[in-house]
Amino acid sequence: METIELRGHHLGAIYDVVVMTNGNVENESHIQESITRFSNKVYEQGYPVFVVEKTNQWLTEAFLMGCQIKIVLGLDMICAAGCIQDRESRIFNRSLSGEIIEGITHFTSSFCRNIKATDDWVIGDLFGVVMEETYDSGKIIEKACILMKEYRVEDWQAMMKCYKKQYPDKYWQFFWRDEGY
Repeated sequence: METIELRGHHLGAIYDVVVMTNGNVENESHIQESITRFSNKVYEQGYPVFVVEKTNQWLTEAFLMGCQIKIVLGLDMICAAGCIQDRESRIFNRSLSGEIIEGITHFTSSFCRNIKATDDWVIGDLFGVVMEETYDSGKIIEKACILMKEYRVEDWQAMMKCYKKQYPDKYWQFFWRDEGY
């Protein structure tokens, strides 16, 4: 069984697909349709095709084939594909000097290397996972179904906002860790 390395916030994709299936994670065709819808949403947000394909691939493995998911700090399979760097570089005018583009790329790639990212820790807390541990994808999907019923929101970012309101002390603890305090 393959092991996929993901940052905590990338578990949000599993939550979003579960919501798209309305919690019906037993119907294979419905799951595949929801994964495709999620991948299309990612593409429409401006992510490059290779990141969309990689996302579609790991979601298919997680939902339909079963795999191990290791929650990592720093670079994961999505970040290693260069999603943020590529997305940001397409936003800025290519006529900018190489030095400016290099600075922008360094700045945006720092998000991928940030091991204290608030989103990673909050989603990790919501899913009940420990950083640098490995989990069966089925268990993470089960937890996403429970979270969908508990929070009743359309996507993982909305779930994080609910978490922030529900557990402000915990949220700010993660935030201040992220800020280096």
